[in-house]
Amino acid sequence: MGQTISNDESCTATPILCGDTIQQSFVGATQSMEDECAGSSTGDVWFTFSTDGSQVYTIGRTNDSDFKMVSQLFRGQPCDDIGEEGACSLIGNYVVAEPGTYYYRIRPSIPFYDDQIASVFLTCSDFECPDLIAMIGDECDDGIPETSHDRVTADCECVGVPDATNDEACDATPIECGDTILQSFVGATDSEVGDCSSFGLGDVWFTFTTDGSKMYTIGEGSGSEFGASNQLYIGTDCENLTAVSECYFAEFHVYEAGTYYYRLRPATSSFEDRIASVFLSCVDYDCTDLSLMVGDACNDGDPSTSFDTVNADCECVGVPDATNDEACTATAIVCGDTISQSFSGATQSVIDDCGGQIMNDVWFSFTTDGSEMYTIGQGNDEFMAVIQLYEGDDCENLTEITECTYFDDYFEVTEAGSYYFRMRPRTSDGIASVYLTCEPYNCPDIKNFVGTPCDDDDPTTTHDIITEDCNCVGVPDAVNDEACTATAIACGDTLLQSFVGATESYEDDCSGYFFDYSSKDVWVTFTITDPEPHLVGALGFVNGAFTEFQYEGTGLIMELLRGDDCDNLTEIVPCHDNLGLEGIEITEPGTYYLRFRPSISYSEGQIAAVFLKCGDAVGVSEIEKSDFKLYPNPTRGQITLERNAGANATPNPKSSRRHEIAKLYSALGREVAEYSLTGNDRQVLTLPQSLVPGVYFLKLIGENSGIAKRIVVLR
Repeated sequence: MGQTISNDESCTATPILCGDTIQQSFVGATQSMEDECAGSSTGDVWFTFSTDGSQVYTIGRTNDSDFKMVSQLFRGQPCDDIGEEGACSLIGNYVVAEPGTYYYRIRPSIPFYDDQIASVFLTCSDFECPDLIAMIGDECDDGIPETSHDRVTADCECVGVPDATNDEACDATPIECGDTILQSFVGATDSEVGDCSSFGLGDVWFTFTTDGSKMYTIGEGSGSEFGASNQLYIGTDCENLTAVSECYFAEFHVYEAGTYYYRLRPATSSFEDRIASVFLSCVDYDCTDLSLMVGDACNDGDPSTSFDTVNADCECVGVPDATNDEACTATAIVCGDTISQSFSGATQSVIDDCGGQIMNDVWFSFTTDGSEMYTIGQGNDEFMAVIQLYEGDDCENLTEITECTYFDDYFEVTEAGSYYFRMRPRTSDGIASVYLTCEPYNCPDIKNFVGTPCDDDDPTTTHDIITEDCNCVGVPDAVNDEACTATAIACGDTLLQSFVGATESYEDDCSGYFFDYSSKDVWVTFTITDPEPHLVGALGFVNGAFTEFQYEGTGLIMELLRGDDCDNLTEIVPCHDNLGLEGIEITEPGTYYLRFRPSISYSEGQIAAVFLKCGDAVGVSEIEKSDFKLYPNPTRGQITLERNAGANATPNPKSSRRHEIAKLYSALGREVAEYSLTGNDRQVLTLPQSLVPGVYFLKLIGENSGIAKRIVVLR
């Protein structure tokens, strides 16, 4: 698999040109040099290119290279006398603007990846600012010694950030509504004011005045290169200011009229040479009569409420203090309610084992006849609560249904009765939000829902769930873990498949993901007797829905074989990951075997769904039967594109006559080749020699449409 290694020295580097993407194997590579980057793999490979400096060159690895590699960039001539231009890195992309001959070196980070394929690209772009031979945002030199952090602007000008002259309140830079100001700390001293003056770091100041008719917000903008400590002051005399806030790491909102001073400093000395971005925004109040925004804190004038805020009706409303701190004074809650709850005034009614600093608790009660599933819980994500559930007809004599917990946010109730929900803060006071939802069962006889887990009492099944006819049914353990025990499937079938009990029938060349290799494989078989399109595949299956396996970035490893003797099969489609694929298309009659396994052992306990679609059910029959065909498929190097194929081809509004180019994509969607189409009905396309075996897509592209077919590449 992959290409023969000959570029494992700088002097045998593979030339790479603008626009190239080259797939690279490491099998057989030797170590040409040592580097200082982490990882124990040693075999490296090299690429080389030259530039005259008239364009920006970027060399690196594409997203198809989904494993960690170490990269390094060198420059010079001859090939055995080169100097490091870009330090070794796991990031791997380098931008080149200066003329010269460059050498790009890569290696896997660890031996586990030695048999993987890398994908290396080189792009070349015109300079956005040709007069400066630079791109917007590049470093430059504006020639002014009193500036630093000089950058090329969108106007193609080299502009620096002036050194700090506003390092005292009385030298504060005026800032107005809508301004965003870049600020350097070069030359700034510590004004030694307030509790933000630790570390002896230089600080800078900004000032603004408001008449109180709008809400002003001042803080660090998106252009900042670090997080800063800041503080806000008010006063008409810059030498006699009053702190409005403590030292803070977030923006400030200003509602009251006055003249304000905003002080900013780096959080640590390592940030002193970086740039800050300060903004001031001014917006009209949501509630002009209150001079406040919706959600702002306010005072409703009621001493029996707390956490007063402005609501959407521009009213100042507080949360009533707790009067429901005993079971017998529990607040009644009904289906659909969401109640805000304060703990002010609450006392402790029950001693529990869930720990925490605050023991004051509150209670809610509801009654159900058991015909619906009731869910009661705490819905404020910013509030950590301890919750507990009781049942009983006498509020003074309740039975604990659940132990106290702060890991769960809710309880589900399925049985008839009267229930009491107890809640308290665990670490800090605040406002809780208690809700009660009620959902009718779609399987009322068993008080359950379609798709929920159950137990069918059969030890040879797993993943038991409630089916649409309200039965509890499990997926049988695997007995089809050899080709000769393959499960037969037919057109239109969707078979749920477990991997429990499966063994490895043989080892394939697809390593899967991470170090957690799965070896459990299963087999299905089917026979095609007509040349209609057939589509076979397997996907994850969770709670009645097709999906990827429930581990980010993983899927199933699939392989298609063919033969009349289950002990003597021929590989038709090499093993590959099914991520992003609808399935494998087949048109040739014969007996086929689909072998598949999880890519990692983490997924071995999950369920796959195997499907076989035929004819029009494939969903591509009209375009693919009457518009164009590709052969031979699978192919080893060339493929013939035949348009308006077949004697019975019918006119199609998406006719390939209107397509001007064809593009070849990898299974992960990366473009690997492009072809100009002629006006001929038949055209031979030569595939890149660097393609590794696997599944690809050839897409015909025109002004108004694009249609695609799968290609299987063999080597």
